[in-house]
Amino acid sequence: MQSIFQIGDAHSVTSDQERGSHNSQIYQQSGNNNSVSLRQYNTTESSTGSNSTIWQVGEFNNVNSTQKDGSHISTVHQTNSSFNNAELSQSNDLLSEDEYSSLSLYQTGSNNNSSIDQENGNHSANVSQYKENNSVRLRQINFNLSPTSISALISQKGDFNNANVYQLNGSHSLALHQFDGDYNSVTANQIDENGSTRGAEASIEQRGSQNAITLNQHYGSHEAILQQRGSSNFAEVTQLDALSGDGSISTITQEGNGNFAETHQVGAANKSEITQNGSGNSAVVKQR
Repeated sequence: MQSIFQIGDAHSVTSDQERGSHNSQIYQQSGNNNSVSLRQYNTTESSTGSNSTIWQVGEFNNVNSTQKDGSHISTVHQTNSSFNNAELSQSNDLLSEDEYSSLSLYQTGSNNNSSIDQENGNHSANVSQYKENNSVRLRQINFNLSPTSISALISQKGDFNNANVYQLNGSHSLALHQFDGDYNSVTANQIDENGSTRGAEASIEQRGSQNAITLNQHYGSHEAILQQRGSSNFAEVTQLDALSGDGSISTITQEGNGNFAETHQVGAANKSEITQNGSGNSAVVKQR
């Protein structure tokens, strides 16, 4: 176990932990231009993993965290600040079905960026960003053919925020909320190349105007629930090839004026429902 405390500006931490189970706590408080580089590797053939907690308070701070092999837990806080960056990675090359890793990221302030990669095994990610001009890129990929669970929960508050989610193979679930803001955007792709019938679930909500959602779900039986409250919003759902024959379900609800919704479904037994309350709205449904 290691604990590191730094107060002030322009500090840096580089930590490497290998073999077995580790616990790391790093605190950089009340400072700007600080950086953390954390590497936790489990090189043994076991499901043991590492825990890490990183706190940064200030501006222009950076976190780069890598956890590899085993079941890991990572928590990162970048609070009361702007122009911070977090690059977080969890991967499991052992390809064990018993591995489960979780990641939590909290950024409060504007102009913060985050990039998250989780590969192989069972994963969950929880991301919260509050204020404007924040972005998150989440990539959850499973190359193991065995059934796995992949889940993501993302919350963003403010204007001009962006979320980009890519989930590949396994049982996917996505819950994404953008609220109290305008000009926000979501692009989400949920794909199962293994031809499984498990499908994906996505629930996306936006509150504000001039917001946009683009959701693509490929292979399997899927369910999409999109909700938008405000004016001049855009929502698009594409669901392809429901291999199980049970079909996919798309539900879009828009409240406000000048909104647009479109659903594109390919396969049998699909269902689409679009509800629009307000004036000057338009909807398109394509099924084949």
